[in-house]
Amino acid sequence: MPFERSDIFQIMPRLRILEIRLAPKLEALPAVWKLESLEELIISGLDSVKRIGPEFFGISEDDVMKGTRCGLSRGGVSVPIIVFPKLKRLEFWEISELEEWEMMMPSWREDISFIMPCLKELSLYKCHSNPLIIKR
Repeated sequence: MPFERSDIFQIMPRLRILEIRLAPKLEALPAVWKLESLEELIISGLDSVKRIGPEFFGISEDDVMKGTRCGLSRGGVSVPIIVFPKLKRLEFWEISELEEWEMMMPSWREDISFIMPCLKELSLYKCHSNPLIIKR
């Protein structure tokens, strides 16, 4: 029986290491932020990815504009958003068209938002089409 895309993340709750390689036609990164046990993420050979935006962190453009995200409050009280809570190592290899990386949380959430709090190593190798702009 085939799995829906959303089911894939539910059957791998303890996945610690993930490599995404050689997907030249993939234009957007998958929602791997849902893998809460992930400690290492290596992404390489994604020639069509030009931008890494808030959706990589589970925030949609609509969330940014409207100031909403499903599950942000419990009983009217805001709860922290922790994206990639255990990620220690993040590598990007040979993403030749990458132009922009936007590490943006909606401004209304910055006080209680955490992106990759355990990150120790961030590497970009051969991501060289244009100067990479990293926004925060």
